[in-house]
Amino acid sequence: MVLIVDLGNTDIVFGLRRGGEILSPFRMSSVSPKTADEIGVFVLQMLGQHGVQPSQVTGVTLCSVVPDHLAQAVRFAEEYLGRKPIVIHTGMPAPVRVTVDVPAELGTDRFANAVAGFVRFGGPLIVVDFGSATTMTAVTAAGELVGGTIMPGLKTSAQALSVKAARLPFIPLTAPNTFLGKNTLAAMQSGIVHGHAGAVSHLVAGLRGEPGLSGAKVVATGGLSALLAPLCPCIDSVEPLLTLEGIGILGEAAAAAERGGR
Repeated sequence: MVLIVDLGNTDIVFGLRRGGEILSPFRMSSVSPKTADEIGVFVLQMLGQHGVQPSQVTGVTLCSVVPDHLAQAVRFAEEYLGRKPIVIHTGMPAPVRVTVDVPAELGTDRFANAVAGFVRFGGPLIVVDFGSATTMTAVTAAGELVGGTIMPGLKTSAQALSVKAARLPFIPLTAPNTFLGKNTLAAMQSGIVHGHAGAVSHLVAGLRGEPGLSGAKVVATGGLSALLAPLCPCIDSVEPLLTLEGIGILGEAAAAAERGGR
């Protein structure tokens, strides 16, 4: 089985991939940078809890949107699992073709989302990823990744408001039952949570009006998808493991290409 690793701004998410399926996902915080040893100790502990021996891990595939984390993750794979990892990049073989202005600037997590979404659902497709940033990635029926949108994520927005406004606290991220907030906490929850959902619905409507995206299926993923997707009628499906699935698909294709080139 292959260890799939998604190194994000808030969390490092891990999953074991066997037979095309993601098994036993687990995560650790990445708000503070993690060393290779910290990652290694944590992963070995989690593998043990799932009854997996390190020798059973036959490969490692890494996807990182945080450059400083990548070197430590590579070292972890080599020193703790004895595997040279495959590192995802937008120029590798894929079932989608990246046609944005500067492909190297595209986040590899968005690339992975597009790949898994297109493999699962075809196109046209919009993948909404609710994380530190809320991103949308659009793929046409022809498999062209044509672009998307990026805005501050729900938690990021709430933290920024609390920092910048002296009398506004950081609030629990829950969906209020009403739009009408009758106290500061309820008003903030309504504005932040319902406002974010409204922004998503507005952007999806705009993207569906772009060439090649009419009637696009909308798939949600990311850590906050369970909270926000029910508030966005435009979302057709919630797939929490979509990013890991895409990383796995890309890693498998890269490994096959490497074997074929020998």
